[in-house]
Amino acid sequence: MICSCVSSRICQDITERKEAEQQIRAANAALSEELKERTRAEKEISALSARLITAQEQGRTRIARETAGRGKPANCCCEHRNEQSKERNSCGRAPNRPKRAYSTKLVHVAKSIRRLSHDLHPAILQYSGLSAALRTYCSEFGSLTGVNVLLNSDDSFHDLPSDVALCFYRVAQEALQNVLKNAKVTEASVTLRRSAGILYLTVSDAGAGIDLSQKQGKLGLGLISMRERARLIKGTIDIETRPDHGTTLTLKAPV
Repeated sequence: MICSCVSSRICQDITERKEAEQQIRAANAALSEELKERTRAEKEISALSARLITAQEQGRTRIARETAGRGKPANCCCEHRNEQSKERNSCGRAPNRPKRAYSTKLVHVAKSIRRLSHDLHPAILQYSGLSAALRTYCSEFGSLTGVNVLLNSDDSFHDLPSDVALCFYRVAQEALQNVLKNAKVTEASVTLRRSAGILYLTVSDAGAGIDLSQKQGKLGLGLISMRERARLIKGTIDIETRPDHGTTLTLKAPV
């Protein structure tokens, strides 16, 4: 009787163990399938992000070329009117104030077109390297916004792949725009350096800072775009910030 009970108990244990193993195998198969689906979805999202960023840059390049082309007539017209004004003044004629005002407006329009074209697609990035492109942008940014930007760079970085250079340039642009919008400062700094095969970009300010605990799940499109650009070149973006203690954004990527 005892042997029969023990045998029955053993059979029950074996059955329960087999059922548990089947459940574990089924759960593992479901998890494996879910992982495959997520991996596939992430690859599709990554590919889509890459195409969107590429299309965005192609659109910027096209608009920049068209804008620069349309800006040339304004420059020529402005120069022609300036020459006419000089000739009239040399003949002793009084300057025509409405025409002078018109010429001044043309000068502003021409400069605005050049700045817009440069922001959309900086040719200097291609021909002079990342360091020179950032130096020019920081200077123009300071002139336009009143935020003085100090650039520290230990190289010209002519040897960077074009996609890496463009990513670092765009992230610097977006980061400085965030400084302008949120930091409430008159100074910021940009540092570009390379160490042990890693390229680092740091944009920092001593301004208002951000409370990241209140920003979780509410990241702006600018930061999302920066992180996506970084991911496409196998880079990462880190942000250190506290309210009233400034913000430091660091982009790093292998080169």
